[in-house]
Amino acid sequence: MRILSVATAIALLAACGGQKAETPTAPTCDLTPDTLAGKTFLAEVAKDGQKTTDSKARIRFDKEGDKLTAKYTVKSLANVFDYTCEATSDTEVKCVTPVRLPELCIALELNKEGGCTVEAMNAIDGVSVTPEEFTKAKADADKLMAQAKEENMWDRFKVAYHNVGNQLQAIVYAKINDRKCNLKIDDMFMTVYQGNRMEDYNPMGSNDFVKVDGEYLFEDCPHQRLLGDMNTAERPATMQDFQMGIVHDAGAEVHFFNVDTNAQKAEESCNYSMDTWANYKPVEKGQAVNVLEDGTIDWHASYAFPADDLIQLPKSTGGVFHMVRYKECGGKKEKVDVICSKPMVQ
Repeated sequence: MRILSVATAIALLAACGGQKAETPTAPTCDLTPDTLAGKTFLAEVAKDGQKTTDSKARIRFDKEGDKLTAKYTVKSLANVFDYTCEATSDTEVKCVTPVRLPELCIALELNKEGGCTVEAMNAIDGVSVTPEEFTKAKADADKLMAQAKEENMWDRFKVAYHNVGNQLQAIVYAKINDRKCNLKIDDMFMTVYQGNRMEDYNPMGSNDFVKVDGEYLFEDCPHQRLLGDMNTAERPATMQDFQMGIVHDAGAEVHFFNVDTNAQKAEESCNYSMDTWANYKPVEKGQAVNVLEDGTIDWHASYAFPADDLIQLPKSTGGVFHMVRYKECGGKKEKVDVICSKPMVQ
């Protein structure tokens, strides 16, 4: 009797069945410049020898009409920056912030007296200004230069506005990696030095960003000192009674109170609410806010930061807490502002 080899037996069985063995196919990546809108990405980082994500560095793409836009944090604890984007290829988009025109005018003028002209601006790649925009930018630039001379700061002014690190525009190059199905983001800026346009990397540099599900905060917080953190639920009687520099215990409730005068007193026939976020994730949305007997709006929220969800602050570990405030008067709801706090937690 002839004994068939294993390979021959498998081939005969496949032939008898009339079917061919299927070759597994790699999953396809759904990322293209046209499908980025509505997606959020976090920077991929290494921690304790493992890959994880850093929610401080995040970007979200959206569509405004037919225009692709992005909100990007540049790893800031509380700031979010707006970019407009366009596809430069089938696998890459370029996103930019508006050019700081007065600062560009100053850079051109410091390189050559009389060098700031509408023609010189428009000769720079990526810059397009109207005569009206140029007139305003030139007036603002002249005002800043005159002020520096009056205050005997001219030498320092020239160094600050005419150097290779003078950031005139932020640029993000987001390249799609089909194999990993993620983004490689180059975080850069544009400047003009000695009349020449240049690009260089921001401190974030070049990083992989991975697509994530769930909701993340993309609200800029310009008011970073208007939300005080306390370890008690009792509102301090006066602003002077707020304790500074409290280090909270992980897992313990941290109480947040507004310390500003904006939206402090309730308006007649208006209701107030807030959305709260901890470390850029939602805590509670549409939370009703009480009005105290004296008419003070009680902007008060609390949150316990878990020990395994702390982030690195400049001087300690801790968290970031946002309060997005709303008022509704006559059936019309509008956002009041965004205030935030960066409590130290250990």
